[in-house]
Amino acid sequence: MGDSDSPGDILYYAAEGSQADIERLVKRHREWITHRDNRGRTAAMHAAIADNVRNLQFLMRKGLSLWDTDNGGATPLHWAAQCGSAKVVRFILQAGKSPQGLSPFLVADKDGVTPIHIAACGNGKILQLFIDAVSATDDVFGLAQDKRGRGPLHYAASKASVESVRLILDSPALGLPVDARDSCGLTPLMCAVGVPSAQGVDVCRLLARRKEMSITTRNRDGLSAIHLAAIANNLQVLKLFAEEMGKNVEVFDNENRTPLHYAAEQGHYEIVQLLLACGARSTTR
Repeated sequence: MGDSDSPGDILYYAAEGSQADIERLVKRHREWITHRDNRGRTAAMHAAIADNVRNLQFLMRKGLSLWDTDNGGATPLHWAAQCGSAKVVRFILQAGKSPQGLSPFLVADKDGVTPIHIAACGNGKILQLFIDAVSATDDVFGLAQDKRGRGPLHYAASKASVESVRLILDSPALGLPVDARDSCGLTPLMCAVGVPSAQGVDVCRLLARRKEMSITTRNRDGLSAIHLAAIANNLQVLKLFAEEMGKNVEVFDNENRTPLHYAAEQGHYEIVQLLLACGARSTTR
């Protein structure tokens, strides 16, 4: 550290340096404290990414804020949630509300994505920290909706995160309905049927058994989860709905088209065979 210092060093030392390292750098170059990378991320965000609480605390004492945002509107907590930085998450949660009076995990970026959305994508440890921090005044359902109207349960389902889906369903304090719809009318179950994996089937089972009516709920185009599973060529999910849960596969969208229509049109032979075996009619209405 010396004559070859550059402004970007503040970001490196915030993440990887000791507190003594960053103190020496700031003493030499006080003006670098506000330096950002090409994504608009501050030194505080880099400390959050690296789960470096001590350096984050030092940077706050020097004037950086937990509520500064990058080019996409993300805060240090967004980055801590993304990177699984549990120590930083705990520290920020203990720091109190945002200037707008929101719990930190409900502060949205420019796309309406909150830290709890990010944690729901598959980091159960961070998600549990957020759930434990929910208070009676937190409107999680109203505030944790992105610009597409999707909440944390939509995100967990889309990523086929069994752990996150279970945590959300078992946490009434969140107030997140299992059949909440986004701006296109998609429920979490509809998001999950497009995931072709064993975890996706498990998520569909969790959601469907929590509220079986959601299997035949329609989106804006009249498509049900059964339609969408057929379109996605998701044989295992259709077996779950039709064989394990005994659901009627003869359901119609806004154009009176059934899952069989879509499967046949797209050449999904195994899906066609399953639907016919489960009572779908090969004639149209």
